[in-house]
Amino acid sequence: MKNRLYKVRGAFVKLKKMWNSKSISKRTKLRLFKTQVVSVLLYGCETGKTNNGDDKRLMCFITSV
Repeated sequence: MKNRLYKVRGAFVKLKKMWNSKSISKRTKLRLFKTQVVSVLLYGCETGKTNNGDDKRLMCFITSV
């Protein structure tokens, strides 16, 4: 799980210019977040075993961003 969160943070940071851009609407930013960041986060989650702690980490990451 930690490795997956590091990869997601990397994907989020790579889009930093886009997040700070005033010319891109919030709706577009949200769609990009869902497609680029959340997809990296959830990739392979259905094959691995998760517990309540992992679920809390995932939700913490999504809400902190």
